[in-house]
Amino acid sequence: MTLNTMWDLSSEDITKLHEATLDLFETTGIGFLCDEAIEVFKANGFRVEDHTVFFTEAQIAKALESCPSSFTVYARNEKNNVVIGGGEPVFSPIYGPPHVVDFDDNLRRGTLDDYHTLTKLAQSLPNQDMVGYLLCDPSDVESTKAHLHMLYSSMVYSDKPFMGASTQADKGVEDMMQMGEIIFDCDREYLKEHPFSISLINSLTPLRYEEQSIKALMACARNRQPMLIASLVTGGATGPISMGGTAVLQNAEVLAGIVLAQLINPGTPVIYGCASGIMDMRTVVVSLGAPEFQKIQRIGVQLGHHYGLPCRGGGGLTESCDVDAQAGMESMSATLTAMDRGVDFVQHASGCVSSYLAASFNKLVFDDEVCGYGRDMRKKPDLTDEGLALDVIKEVGPGGEYLTNMHTAMHCRDAAWMPELAFRGGLDSYFASGKPQYKDAVRERGMKLVENFKMPAIDEAIKAKLDAFMKENG
Repeated sequence: MTLNTMWDLSSEDITKLHEATLDLFETTGIGFLCDEAIEVFKANGFRVEDHTVFFTEAQIAKALESCPSSFTVYARNEKNNVVIGGGEPVFSPIYGPPHVVDFDDNLRRGTLDDYHTLTKLAQSLPNQDMVGYLLCDPSDVESTKAHLHMLYSSMVYSDKPFMGASTQADKGVEDMMQMGEIIFDCDREYLKEHPFSISLINSLTPLRYEEQSIKALMACARNRQPMLIASLVTGGATGPISMGGTAVLQNAEVLAGIVLAQLINPGTPVIYGCASGIMDMRTVVVSLGAPEFQKIQRIGVQLGHHYGLPCRGGGGLTESCDVDAQAGMESMSATLTAMDRGVDFVQHASGCVSSYLAASFNKLVFDDEVCGYGRDMRKKPDLTDEGLALDVIKEVGPGGEYLTNMHTAMHCRDAAWMPELAFRGGLDSYFASGKPQYKDAVRERGMKLVENFKMPAIDEAIKAKLDAFMKENG
């Protein structure tokens, strides 16, 4: 009997994609628009023509050998440490939008106050394992200092791990390290052995890395801070419209960045970043909620795991501009694909509307419940004697009932996932209570979380040092 399951790559498929990538490496190369990086490649025996670097299979394999298959990111509250590549997904909220949509559906450019609100939500919600960096662009802060304020928000309003600063090249990374020394009350060497952030490094597709990203990558590697090295190919615009071609282009760009990180500091933790999708040719909009995005993610995660790397996938992605049925369909699809594929790090797990263009307060709360749903689906049912409950079935017998059985009472709180927001009251109750809307429940919960937010405990002397750093530099 042939099982009617979702497709996977065969070993032949993986070989074909890998060999196509090697072809690109050897014939076309990758552009690194940074003289310092070019000198690193030359010093390590890579063929270089102007700012284009060519790679051999042996050079790729050597770099991959030094990459850890898993690593820990440390939080200032050790109970919130996370393991990337440890067998369980790590959820992190939206990254990079210029706009926010508040609880009352007002659209505006993001502000620092909005950033603090998003941090408080990510800290408070149970399924967000990290807080972000660039949760929104705080447009009311000087752009060259914004990274300091975003890092401060992550360090003070949260005691979870956070995304690192990669938007001000090597200076942003150095500022992050200095702030890390303060918040962890330690020296630089301790932070190199106990990484506390994950910085996003994006290629400049097709087939390039620009100078600022390269400098951030090299600085993170020198400080042994983990990086999510990602490629966001848009099929039909910055890459082939075919899924296979997009996957090959993505693979080449991600592997090239990983190689540079390992040349700078072998053993630097990296995540293979699958972020590519397609363009809707009718609207010329990047379609992150499309099934093609999930197909490329499935390919990328299998390739990344084939190389022995932890992998990034997308979570609550949607083109919808509201918390509506379309958002539910697209975000749930992306999240469950990530769960099914064994994605190790789920970026944009919550808060995304309109393809990265805005962070929605309501959507962040909404998606957290989707993350909880996905997490529960990953759990294999209990097939122990207690789970099989054969003795209970025999005791109740034909025609009996289980509602009043002691086995039900003992397991009614742990046998099934319980949503915080979804309505399960039945049809009569739904109409009798005025047809309560899911979005209203989302909004109410989010507003209560912010209103009742309590800052996580922080040593007063450490906070005073961090405040002094901000006064001098921010």
